[in-house]
This record gives sequence, structure tokens and C-alpha cells, in this order.
Amino acid sequence: MNSLIIEPIALANKNGQVTRSCHIVRIDNGIEVDRQVLWFQFPETIDSPDAEDCDSYLLCILMDALTEAREIQIKGSVSLSLLSNLTEFQRAWHMLRPDLYSVVDITVDEIRKEIAEVEGAVCAFSGGVDSMFTAWQHSQKKNSYRTQTINFCSLVHGFDIPLEDTEAFSEAFSRSESVLDDINIPLIPIKTNYREMTQAKWDYAHAIALVGVLSNFKKKAGIILLGSTYPYSNLFTPWGSSPATDNLLGSNHFHVIHDGAAYTRTEKVNAIADWQVGIKYLRVCWQGAKKDRNCGCCEKCVRTQFNFLACGRDIPSCFPADTNLIACLKTFTLNTSGLRGAWQQIHDHALASGIGESWRKEIIRLIRRSQPGLFSFSKKGYVRKKLRARRKMKKQRAVSAK
Repeated sequence: MNSLIIEPIALANKNGQVTRSCHIVRIDNGIEVDRQVLWFQFPETIDSPDAEDCDSYLLCILMDALTEAREIQIKGSVSLSLLSNLTEFQRAWHMLRPDLYSVVDITVDEIRKEIAEVEGAVCAFSGGVDSMFTAWQHSQKKNSYRTQTINFCSLVHGFDIPLEDTEAFSEAFSRSESVLDDINIPLIPIKTNYREMTQAKWDYAHAIALVGVLSNFKKKAGIILLGSTYPYSNLFTPWGSSPATDNLLGSNHFHVIHDGAAYTRTEKVNAIADWQVGIKYLRVCWQGAKKDRNCGCCEKCVRTQFNFLACGRDIPSCFPADTNLIACLKTFTLNTSGLRGAWQQIHDHALASGIGESWRKEIIRLIRRSQPGLFSFSKKGYVRKKLRARRKMKKQRAVSAK
């Protein structure tokens, strides 16, 4: 059996930054074939977990081990409740994608006793619609009995903004800090090389990686809030973040709350649309050349602008003013049912409100041409399919006529 070994490294403190790290060692048939270092870096003002605490390392590397069918050996400690939850998490992903993920054994040098949960929450913050909605709803106590006290938010450097792009991260952090200052929530940066070393599929691994990174803050918050991607009415699986699996990423002293799934994206946009500072610095784009701002013309940028239009709101200044949204729509193909559902919700919300009759038609065309098996992804392919269908129909008519 091939294995993956986690070996914690002593904490390092330099220039006001703490670095927590471990060796990730791959063993094939008893021979070491690969050794890497996974690290996290954050301000020294944060009370760090002990060096031997391997919860964050296990969370970040688990999907790689499942993909490679490697048993995991941990030369440190892990929370018992986290191990229990990850047992079920593995089974869930094996059921969702048996072609990709195995269920593997995890052995630990020390199973750690549970500690008391710290009060308050950390909110994973990217500056996008989902995290901004979560921060806004909880800070304004709009979530009824489910409202959490947010101790701080955290922005990760090394996820959507590459480590080498320090300028973009600095700008994105500054804008996000301005947003959160408006509602009196501090923002803490954390840096990691996770995406540079992982081979896991990001669409499936992003939530577990995010919880792994932010679990370095479990002495400062006992809950992590993850903004939902899809609403309950349009749950898309398999997907890395889901109300079915996110809760399995926590422990008895660091709970994970999948937040906001009772709202569609358009409803979330409508909820934050009056937060002027928030929408001024809204950042949803991950495809544009400049990672600290919105390109305005990628699928996610265009979809978000239609979210605003669908609830009768003006498009905020965080998007370029000269984007031809209809022209952009005509270039898109929606490759997943989740995306097609998201666009359908925009259409339905606008229809119910009597908004956007002209562009609603373009959205329906986009959804229809993106249906798998019905339309090709190219105009030529679509024409060929139509001709084949006509020829087949003529043959059937000819046979019926005889």
C-alpha cells in the first residue's frame, strides 16, 4: 500500500510572521518518491496551534491522498472529532465520485483530547458576493437565531491570487479591509503554498482547503463561516462546498457553518445592494488578468451584473462601465447544471419582477444552447447535428410511408 506521511515542522517566527509547516512525504512500495513542504503564514499576533497539531495539514492534503489512494500516516496529533467527521467525508466523496476518490486509512501518533470551543466566528472572506453577504447578514444581525458574532474575517493569499502576485493581493486586501472597516470587523491575512503543491481538483477541494487554512485560527474563533455557492433550490453535486459535506470538515472545537444556502445569488445581491461601501469594492472575478479587480466580461462577472439587473438595481462601479453584456452572453457556454440553474434563477427572478424582457430572451437562448446532448459547443457542430436529425427524420418518414 502506498502512503502519504505528514511530518510537522517546528514553528518559525520571523519579521512579525508565524510560519506553520509540515513535510508531505509520499512512499511507494517502501521507497520515498516525493517530499514537499506545506506551509501557512500569518501575523504573530494570532495565537497559533501547537507545532504537533496536524488538523490543518490533514484537511489540506486529504483530497490528494484520496485521489492517489494513499493511506495517511500522521507524525503528530489530530482531533478525535475531526477524524470521525473525515471518515464520513471520505465515504461521501467516494459515493459522489468513485472514479476519482478512494477511502483510505488514517493513522495518528496522538489522538488529541477535545478542547473548549472559543466563542465567536471567523468568516472566510474573498470580497465576492457569497462572503460579503455572509459578513453583512451576521454583522447586521439579520440571521435570526442563527446569527454569529464574527470576531474577524480572513483573506487567503495563494488561492485565487497567486503567491507571486503580491501587488494584486495587497490591493485586494486593502479594498476588503475598507469594506469590513465599515461594519467594524477586522481582516486578517493568511498565506499558503497549498495550490502550488496540490494535485487535487480545485472544484472539489476548495472548501476543505479553505477550512484547513483557516483552522490555524481555531484559538481565536470556534466557528468558521463559509458562504454558500448554490442555494437549496439548485444544489449542484459534486461540488467542493455543500451543506451536505461542509459540516464534516470541522471538529467539536472548530465548527463549520455552510451559510446562505437559503438565498439565491440574486437575492444575496439584493441584500447587499444598499451597502454602498460593500458593492463599491465587490470582487467576483477570477479569470481576468488583474486579480484584484473585475474584468467585467467573464461568465462570473457578467452573471453578477445580471444579478443586479434582475432585482432592479444599477450595476455598481466595481465593474467596467463599457461592457456589452448581451455580446458577452452570446460567447458563453454553461458546462454544468449548476451554472445553467444559476442563470435560470436570474431569468425567473427578473420575470417575476417584470424586469428585463429583452435580455431575458438572451438568457433563455444561452441556457438552451448549453444543454448537453441537444446542442453542440460550436455553431458548425450545431448545424451538423440539425442536419443529421433532419436526415434521420426523413428516413423514418420514408419507412412509415412504405
